[in-house]
Amino acid sequence: MGGIAPSTLPSSEEERRIAAVLCGGHRIFTDSFAVAIRGHPAIRLAGPPVDSPDAAVEACARHQPDVVLMDLTFEPGTAGIDAIRRIRELAPTTAVLVLAGEGEEGLIVEAVGAGAAGFLSKTEGLAAAIEAARAAARGDAVPDRRQLRDLRTRTEALRTASRDARERLRRLSPRELEVLRLLSDGARSDLIARRLVISEATVRTHIRNILGKLGVRSRLEAVAFVLRTGAFEREPAGPSAHGGV
Repeated sequence: MGGIAPSTLPSSEEERRIAAVLCGGHRIFTDSFAVAIRGHPAIRLAGPPVDSPDAAVEACARHQPDVVLMDLTFEPGTAGIDAIRRIRELAPTTAVLVLAGEGEEGLIVEAVGAGAAGFLSKTEGLAAAIEAARAAARGDAVPDRRQLRDLRTRTEALRTASRDARERLRRLSPRELEVLRLLSDGARSDLIARRLVISEATVRTHIRNILGKLGVRSRLEAVAFVLRTGAFEREPAGPSAHGGV
């Protein structure tokens, strides 16, 4: 009875190395990280780095790695969060370690809620990243107390800002919300006037009122407010474009 060739059997050293999948939207990051990992005694790549959330899901389903180190900076912003949920379903033994950048506290909270095992700042060095990956693979908490304290502080600031943003939006009338929605889509005053069947002078009046109620100084700042808060991503569709002024 034939046996398996010795060359195909994993060495004890290979068995001790945790298997990882790298996922990031920037090749310079994933390729550099992959080069640094190769040959490391504690971690190995289960497959080549991937550059999209869908590819990360596929790689984890195929390789069933111990851990996936995942950047969340994809477009649209929720793609990485959805991928975490799918990975947890298709590769339940795979720990998801989120690589987070400055100002991504909101995404971190969403990622943990979706099933991520922990998070690591992109400013950390390779040694810290590998130790975090090993901790995640063991099922240990990845962030230390300082990181958790900072996250709580920043998350509370985000919640406060979110409450403030919702309060400002509540000040707008239904018509002003319609105008703001069209502004955020890049519409000019003349197009808004035609869409809402009102005069351009009325549009300008609505815009002045919007700027005052939102506490911003220009149309561009109003659009930035919408993009920053995701106002119309969470709100139900506004009144009919032919509603009253």
